[in-house]
Amino acid sequence: MKLPVSAVLWHAYRKAQTDYHDVNPEEEIERIKIFSGEDTSPQEDSATLYLVSLSAINTYMSQLVGMQILSKNIILCVLKDDEENIINEEISAHLKIVFLYTQDSLLKVCNKILDGFHLLSSWESDVNVHILKGDTIQEILDDSLRIIDCSVIILDRSYKVLGYIKAMDEEPPIFSDVEDKGYLSKETCHELIKLGVMPYAENGRNLKRGKKKVLNKGEYHTLWEQIENDGNIAGFILWISSDKNAFSSNKCKISFCASVLGRYFGSPRFQNSISSDMQESLLLDIINNPNAAGNSVRERVRMILNMDTEGEFALMCLDCPDEKSGSVRMISWNMGNTFNGIIPFVHDGMLYVFARMDMCDITSRDFEDKLSNIIEPMFINKDFTIGISNVFTSLLDISEAITQCSLAVEYAGKRRSGEFVRYASVCLPHIADILNETGKIGLPLSREYEILVKYDRENTTDLTEFLYVYLANRHNVNRTAGELFLHRNTVMKKMKKITEITGNDFDSFDDTAMFLITYHMEKRKGQII
Repeated sequence: MKLPVSAVLWHAYRKAQTDYHDVNPEEEIERIKIFSGEDTSPQEDSATLYLVSLSAINTYMSQLVGMQILSKNIILCVLKDDEENIINEEISAHLKIVFLYTQDSLLKVCNKILDGFHLLSSWESDVNVHILKGDTIQEILDDSLRIIDCSVIILDRSYKVLGYIKAMDEEPPIFSDVEDKGYLSKETCHELIKLGVMPYAENGRNLKRGKKKVLNKGEYHTLWEQIENDGNIAGFILWISSDKNAFSSNKCKISFCASVLGRYFGSPRFQNSISSDMQESLLLDIINNPNAAGNSVRERVRMILNMDTEGEFALMCLDCPDEKSGSVRMISWNMGNTFNGIIPFVHDGMLYVFARMDMCDITSRDFEDKLSNIIEPMFINKDFTIGISNVFTSLLDISEAITQCSLAVEYAGKRRSGEFVRYASVCLPHIADILNETGKIGLPLSREYEILVKYDRENTTDLTEFLYVYLANRHNVNRTAGELFLHRNTVMKKMKKITEITGNDFDSFDDTAMFLITYHMEKRKGQII
């Protein structure tokens, strides 16, 4: 495992003076050794930190120079605090060398640096294990207190707080947002931008450092870093300290810690240009509080990229009675990586997918095929149905969309597993049930329906069912013939017969609608033979 040399030295000797000559503080080392005169054959890929005394440098200068040819070895010369003025120019001119000033012996320095190296490398390994286990960033931070000694706030792309460490006796007021709201409010963000803590540009690359007054209370030193995943901003890390040298003397260690913690944002959930955490939270809040004030919702939406309270939206729901929520959440993550413009979330153990119609067309067959390719492998030999709501134009109507999705699944009945069922295709039986429940309509709405039912009973025919299929297929002869396994000429003859019996060719929308609603009302009452 390789670590930046400055991070290792700072962790072991944070108060000691160090001077770098022709050495980049961010250069990485993977081994630490005390130099002996026998170390003369370095490997090209070697990245060893050799500890030497000043007397050893003077004795083995040519060997030390040779050790650094075609290798990444670094020399660390341990000097007493009062030996700064005895370094000659020849040493600095020929060697890639770091000078460490301390009263400790060479052996003690080596042991302390080894301890720091192993502590940092073990922490890096532990973070990797946490990520593989799917632990939260807060669990990772709780296990990082042995390394991180300043306050930290980690945010997702939408400024939702994912985790934090409070390391100062008197924390800045920003932590009231962190603990009370769980996200940085618009007012706090504007204040941090005004103070120079956050960059003005959303994709600002510069790191903000220096003495800042955070929310007009106390002087704090801050460092703002953004984390990217696949070229997109995935999150942010805000470091806060009361030490004026916190982000200058240990810059490389902070950068190293940020790069390790940033691996958390390498998980699939952060691979899109935005994280869905804040979006999911907002949608669930609206669902759980349908009477929430529209103004408060609009205020939160303003903080979320690619979200609006008004637009063209649709909702889908996956129903699989035999499936556990674990697989549902896995599908949610996979979907989030496959489609743009959708927000998968889990509510009451069921997977829902919120879709922006201007970014993805869920009415297209291509969308259904892609979605099926994700879901079907995880539901082998299991029945599942996907209900789809009508398009709605206000985010506040998402609770009604959930109802429509549930009704689509419910009225789908025993259709083929894996089918996409739109509420529009089952709304007539739903309306029929509502009319039946009110009990205010005693007689059938369609006279033609009564005529055909009577004719079928007297002549043992199926013209009522036939007409329903014909009208449901929008008078399409070929589609009706295919569904009923009839020749198209037979379909035309049956329609001619129905027109003779009822005196109606059903070209009128009103007549068609009344017949279909009456059909569903009577079917739900079990009166169709």
